[in-house]
Amino acid sequence: MFSKTCAYVQEKCINAPFGAMSQCCTEGLATTCRDTTNQIKYIMAIKYSKQEVADLRGGGHTNHYYRAMLSGNDSWDDIVRHIVRHNNGLSEGDIVKVVNAVSHCVAEKLAEGHSVSIDGIGRLKPKVRLKEGVDPSLPHNAQSLKVNIAFHPDKKLVENVSGKAKFERTADSPLRKSKYTEEERRQMALRFLDTHPYMRVSDYSGLTGLSHSAASLELKKLRQDPDSGIGSEGRRSSLLYVKK
Repeated sequence: MFSKTCAYVQEKCINAPFGAMSQCCTEGLATTCRDTTNQIKYIMAIKYSKQEVADLRGGGHTNHYYRAMLSGNDSWDDIVRHIVRHNNGLSEGDIVKVVNAVSHCVAEKLAEGHSVSIDGIGRLKPKVRLKEGVDPSLPHNAQSLKVNIAFHPDKKLVENVSGKAKFERTADSPLRKSKYTEEERRQMALRFLDTHPYMRVSDYSGLTGLSHSAASLELKKLRQDPDSGIGSEGRRSSLLYVKK
C-alpha cells in the first residue's frame, strides 16, 4: 500500500497509509495526523509554562506570567515539503523560486526605506539602531548604525493560528528570587554603571539573579525614583539604563 510520512513532525514519525485512518505522532510535539480522504490534518499543541514572580510594587502578592515553549524549529525545506503536501499543484522547485524572488524584492524595498505588507502574514518595517558596543551618549555617523527589521503579524495570521492551536501545559517554572536585597541590587547597578556607559535589562538580570521580567519591573521602578541614581535613555526594546 502506498504510504507517506506525515510532514509536520520533528523527530520520530509513523508512516501514514493513504485511504485509512492513521495517526502520526512525535516525541516533544502534541501533533495528531488523521488521514481518511487523502488529506492530512494536524491538531497542534502549543506547550506553555507558568512562572511566578514576586510583586515588586509592594503589593505583597505574586504575579503569574505565561510563556510558550518551542517544540522545535521548522527549516525552510520542512516548510516547502509541507506546502507541497497540501496538494496545491505546486512543485518544490516552483515554491523555492517564488519565495526566493519575494525575499529578494522585499529586501530591496526595505533597503529603500519602505515598509512591506504581505496579506495573511504581516508587515515588515526597517528600523535603525546603534551597533553593539557603541556609546549612545556620543554623536555618531551612519557607520555606527545597523538595520533591524520589525515584524507585525497580520490579524488574519493571528486568527488562523488561534483557530488551529491547542494548549498543553508543561512543568511550571518555580518562583525565582534574588539572594540580594533591593538596596544591594541598586548598589550593584550603580557600580556596574561606574564602568559601563549603559546597562540593559539582561545585564541587571545577570548581576542580581532576578528573572528577566522581574529585572525589567525593578529597573522601571528605579528609574521612576528620583533618588535612585538610575535613569534611562531610549524607548521600549532600545531602552538603556544610565547613571543620573
